[in-house]
Order: sequence, then C-alpha cells, then structure tokens
Amino acid sequence: MDRSQLEHAIRAATEIIRHDTVVIIGSQAILGSFTEDELPLEATMSEEVDVAPMEDDDAQSLATELDAAIG
Repeated sequence: MDRSQLEHAIRAATEIIRHDTVVIIGSQAILGSFTEDELPLEATMSEEVDVAPMEDDDAQSLATELDAAIG
C-alpha cells in the first residue's frame, strides 16, 4: 500500500460513517508520517489497512457499518 491508497481508504471510510475523523491502526499507520519512498519496502507490502471510527457508541454501530461496507 502506498500513501495515495491509504488516503483513498481514509476518504472511503469517512464517507461511509459520515464522520471526518478515523484512526489508522497497525503497520500502515506509518504512511501518515512518511511517504513510501522514505520507508523500506517491507513497511508498505501490506494490502490492508485497519481503520476505526474516532468516536462510536457503546454498540460500536459505526465500526459495524464500516466493517460491513468495506471489511
């Protein structure tokens, strides 16, 4: 995954949950601070990104909606 793919995932997630803030968890979070050109190849090999709503209710409705829409 490169930074543009991460940005696309963030845009998609925020549109789905109708909130403008999400948290990126896991190895691809590094792309928020560095471009893929600044990182070793191994740091960008993952094709998946873990995205979580910044705020959610006790039933985790937004997380469930996000998971159902894009996995």
